[in-house]
Amino acid sequence: MTRPVALVTGVGRASGIGAAIARTLAHDGWDLALTYWTPADEAVFGDSAADGLAGVIEELRASGARVVAVPADLERADAAASVISQAGETTPPATCRTARARVRSTASSSRRRRSSHPAGSPRTCSTPARSTPGG
Repeated sequence: MTRPVALVTGVGRASGIGAAIARTLAHDGWDLALTYWTPADEAVFGDSAADGLAGVIEELRASGARVVAVPADLERADAAASVISQAGETTPPATCRTARARVRSTASSSRRRRSSHPAGSPRTCSTPARSTPGG
């Protein structure tokens, strides 16, 4: 049986929301395409922010998931298409995507940011913790 593939953004830290979503999906039978951007994580969380990424990937693979990790600065308009292309080189097309909101603090305000996704991209998982393969 072919496992469904989920694209999960923001999986740069072992203790982050993106990593938790990826763990849940892998446990539920999904293969994963992950994005991370170390410079952003280090700017917000410090120099050791990305130290656990390799361990997360190892953990996901140990649970049976195929995993591809793509570094991507999703603040760039062209990054989403590049992620889809790079992930597609090693996994089937994603059947689901999660866009983990990134909170970015500045001196004047905080804002939530979502990446833009190219036309024809997969549906958004509204409740990835409850998603099941094929559903």
